[in-house]
Amino acid sequence: MHQLVEYLLGVALLSQGLRTTEPLVPTVLGALILLNVAVVDGPLSAFKAVSRGFHRGVDAVLVAAMVVAVLLVDLTSSVRFMIGGCAAVMAFLIWRSDYREPVKRAPVAPGAGRSEEVGRLAGRAVGHGVQAWRRTRRS
Repeated sequence: MHQLVEYLLGVALLSQGLRTTEPLVPTVLGALILLNVAVVDGPLSAFKAVSRGFHRGVDAVLVAAMVVAVLLVDLTSSVRFMIGGCAAVMAFLIWRSDYREPVKRAPVAPGAGRSEEVGRLAGRAVGHGVQAWRRTRRS
């Protein structure tokens, strides 16, 4: 979800840059957000080049850059509002996201009696039943 929201923020800033008379600041910020989210090691990444911890640091730097842009750069009110809103959303994402690498779960031993194994077996049984039913309908 974190990556999806960052993609949306980057596209929003880029589109804001296309509609304004001074496109440099929102366009650069949007491009940096998109670049940052595209290279992190995550499920929606394009390149998986940097770790999640490094991504967190770059997220914080981007939020700081957006705050500086809102406070110090001469922008129209709509661009200032858009950048400030994106900074607030990214700050919330940083606060609520877990940047740890996902832990791979060990395979469940058959007959262990755990609910996961029962669920997997039930799902497989239903899947096999549906496949058998489809085979009988085709013939």
